[in-house]
Amino acid sequence: MTKVLGISGKERHAAAAVSIDGAIVAAVAEESFARVPHIGYRHTGGYPLAAIDACLTRAGLTFAEIDRVIVVDDARDDPSGDASRLFAGSAYETLERELRSRPQESVAPALADARQLAAVCQDEELLVLVLGRESGESAMFERRGAELQPLPGAHQLFCAIKRMANVLGFGASARYDAIERLGALWGGEHSPVFERAITWEPDRGLALDDEQFERAIAPLRESAATFASDASLNVRLQDDRQALAASFCARVSATVIDMAGQMAERAGVRRVGLTGNLLSSGGLVADLAKALGDAAVVAAVPEASGRAIGAALDGDVAPAALLRSLALGPDFSEQDIKLALENCRLDYLYEPDWSRLLARISRMLSHGSVVAWFQGPMGFGPRSVGTRGILCDPSNRYARENINRFLRHASIDDPLPVSMTSTAMRECLDAPMASPFVTMDATVKVEWRDRLRASLDQRQSIPVQMVTEEQSSALFTLLEMHRERSGVPGLINTTLSGMNEPAACTPRDAVRTVFSSAIDALVIGRFLLMKDYWLLRSGGDQ
Repeated sequence: MTKVLGISGKERHAAAAVSIDGAIVAAVAEESFARVPHIGYRHTGGYPLAAIDACLTRAGLTFAEIDRVIVVDDARDDPSGDASRLFAGSAYETLERELRSRPQESVAPALADARQLAAVCQDEELLVLVLGRESGESAMFERRGAELQPLPGAHQLFCAIKRMANVLGFGASARYDAIERLGALWGGEHSPVFERAITWEPDRGLALDDEQFERAIAPLRESAATFASDASLNVRLQDDRQALAASFCARVSATVIDMAGQMAERAGVRRVGLTGNLLSSGGLVADLAKALGDAAVVAAVPEASGRAIGAALDGDVAPAALLRSLALGPDFSEQDIKLALENCRLDYLYEPDWSRLLARISRMLSHGSVVAWFQGPMGFGPRSVGTRGILCDPSNRYARENINRFLRHASIDDPLPVSMTSTAMRECLDAPMASPFVTMDATVKVEWRDRLRASLDQRQSIPVQMVTEEQSSALFTLLEMHRERSGVPGLINTTLSGMNEPAACTPRDAVRTVFSSAIDALVIGRFLLMKDYWLLRSGGDQ
């Protein structure tokens, strides 16, 4: 058996993954242990030691059993040369010493992104498009033995995104999905103002016409200084800002769709793999899926942390199996959970009957409670995959306010992702797209909108993620039970994390998050905790 350790993220988004004979068996982000969002391993002792140790534990391996160590070359220099010791500890001294003594291979970031597609698609003929935010992170790759090639003009697209974010008041470092969220508030038609500003030309690649672009954004340029605070905008300026963002996103989608279709046709392949930071956008992914159908394949974790998976899938070993779940991190037994709760001096109930526990949770959700959900191994990536989440019933009229304003301290207009089973998606959504990993935007049928009202945007769409039994059997069962009992086809599901914190990894992390936020209850394994002692003991939620 070939066992490979993949490492990525020196400056930001540090992560590790382990594959055995081409099958990913563990993947963990370093932020889960350092408790600093998006931290790079330069700040954790020169390697993501905690993440590596967690991956080895999950895989049931020792470091001596690892055959190859592959590091994503996203820093261009020796990772051990200027390492900060801020989070390094004696617990990992032996592992650190072994890592430094082991020969290491390197892989380019774009190639690690491209190889990650092997985890979800094993087609021998596949054109992979990598759309990364930084210079050199965008590329194209044909799986038929071809080398990684630069994607012509990709920097022009990301230059346009930075300029657009700046003129809208987000700052030049904002992600594309911030522009997309603003555009989702616009309920009117898209303007063609960017059609000649951003184009795809087979001979030139992605092109940005500066004159046309400046002409498109000129109406808002003078007001850009006031856009940092939504409260400073009058209604007309808000509408202009939303309309421009919506038109820009529509043009980006059309350009990427043109590029993907034409390049696939030129390469003579049917399927197109898509990865890179830009593909973390639910709206763009939905547009691509609608235009390309099942010809489009999106990486499980297109963000930078997903490169650890690509590094572990080194390309020399044929993948043994497709990735079915991202629940690849640390797991905790009932004994571990019980010890943590008792150490925190917390009152709890233990419910041995799983169906009774789920029924009680469903009743709590129907009554408007916000419930923290901690079940099974930790998920990998920035989205809640059904193992660490905050759940709420979207039919409740106060759900959006409870989650966005009181819990996340975010804009009340921010979209709230909904987890649904494939059966519910087919029944409730127009042209639903199967997406077990990536969240997609989908339009809700008229008859179901009242039951999903807290997540609807101006277009009557919701960000939706499909939940399968393989991905999270516990959440899958809860979704089916809640739908049968209440008629609500899905649940709001955001990441179990405090404000400006990474997702909870351990039981203690979950307790800290719940008792320092506007969450009503925590279901952790078969243990139930509630802030209201009387409701916990009396079952008053029934």
